[in-house]
Amino acid sequence: MNEIKPVDQKTKKQPYGGYYNNQIPDHDPSLTETGPGTPAGEYFRRFWHPICMVEELTDVPRFLEIMGEELVAFKDGSGRVGVLHAHCIHRGASLEYGMVQEHGIMCSYHGFKFDVDGTCLEVPMPTGEEEEGCRMAKNLCQPAYKAVEKHGLVFAYMGCLLYTSPSPR
Repeated sequence: MNEIKPVDQKTKKQPYGGYYNNQIPDHDPSLTETGPGTPAGEYFRRFWHPICMVEELTDVPRFLEIMGEELVAFKDGSGRVGVLHAHCIHRGASLEYGMVQEHGIMCSYHGFKFDVDGTCLEVPMPTGEEEEGCRMAKNLCQPAYKAVEKHGLVFAYMGCLLYTSPSPR
């Protein structure tokens, strides 16, 4: 005699049976990870991305985590928008607590001042050593990304600027 076997609910085909047929694919890092050096990350870095609204940029820098990188966005006193790596190159202090200046941002820990493009503008030095501080500032650069504001949003180009990067429309 034929024996009746119970139907396995996972393999049963039925109308509206999506719950029973739901297959979750394995993690594929080449498609889902967007950090520096990953295939998807390198692809996405070739486009301008909206990272925040202009109204969010006050006199306090805004901390952001985008594509696996910790960044700070700010608008300096002259109205220019900057997007820098969140940790100061001098001692790794967070620029999230930095002070927005007329031109650029100053690290609140040791007072290094950076422009919106990452150029070091000032290095604090004891009295009489200002010349050495100027020489040191010329050799320092905080990692930064090109940023513009359009239609109330801040856009950042996180790819290599050696490629030509058209402005966002």
